[in-house]
Amino acid sequence: MKSIVLIFSTFLAIQMNYVSAKPSKEEFLKHLDNCQKKENLDEGIVKAVEEMKLSDIAEGKCIFACLMEEIGVLKNNKISKEDLMNYTQNLYQDDNEKQEKATDVTDKCIKEGEESNGDRCEVAFNLVKCVQKNAPDLLLNH
Repeated sequence: MKSIVLIFSTFLAIQMNYVSAKPSKEEFLKHLDNCQKKENLDEGIVKAVEEMKLSDIAEGKCIFACLMEEIGVLKNNKISKEDLMNYTQNLYQDDNEKQEKATDVTDKCIKEGEESNGDRCEVAFNLVKCVQKNAPDLLLNH
């Protein structure tokens, strides 16, 4: 019985550490590289994503869906509010103002994203456009 409790406690500690770890730029770039390959996109799209030039990404909208799937906030073509909130709270754990701003725009931007008739690429792209319009400084950090 003690060994089961120890195993469970270790598993829980690992999960809590994973959930509370601040996402790094290196992780983001790794996801970006993976998504470039998965979505078969050229370097121009990746550069536009890095610079958040959304007008240059029309042909590569699916990269945002892939990125959101990789970090666990887009599931079955829907944005998980809980997972998105956890991700942004961890991302901005050192900046209360950005945490509040992320909380403020989450509902609005999830609604805008989900007005895309379930297309994963449109859902993700519309969410990013909404955040860029309403809280652009949240996107410039990555």
